[in-house]
Amino acid sequence: MSLKIALTKGRVERKVIPLLERAGIDCEPLKNKKRKLIIQTNDGKLEFILAKGRMLRHI
Repeated sequence: MSLKIALTKGRVERKVIPLLERAGIDCEPLKNKKRKLIIQTNDGKLEFILAKGRMLRHI
């Protein structure tokens, strides 16, 4: 089972990556996502869901 984290694409995503890295989380899959909207860390503990800001209001 993984912890799911929803992020808005763009500015928030770019600001969160350095914070996660400082916390010891490998963000390489998140940095090299290509066009994926659901990204799992290599250890499988975290799953990032990327969405437009307006979509997150409905989740």
